[in-house]
Amino acid sequence: MDYFGQEDIGPDKAVAGPTPDAVAVVAQRLESIAREIDAVRLALGPLRALGWQSKAAAAFGESVTICNTALVEAVKDVRAGAEAVQFYAQNLESAAAGSPYTGPGLGPWFNGGPQ
Repeated sequence: MDYFGQEDIGPDKAVAGPTPDAVAVVAQRLESIAREIDAVRLALGPLRALGWQSKAAAAFGESVTICNTALVEAVKDVRAGAEAVQFYAQNLESAAAGSPYTGPGLGPWFNGGPQ
């Protein structure tokens, strides 16, 4: 037990994390979700062009525009997440291959120290 009463963690108790391939699948799924969100956004577009002439129609058109903007931002965020997860998958792949440098700012310490 350590100072805080928790069980010590050592090499014999290490649990393997996700494989690079499993992480890459998550990145692909995130990209797919971004495409699905974008498809919804595109489907909403024609609703703004309906020939309605009223205060309610103007409010509805404004609401659709706000939704469109929010969906554009959601797509950007999900794609950024997909890129980050893909980068993590590449780092896992590099670490598994024994590369001492796995990405920007990551040095030999990531792979257990200088060789």
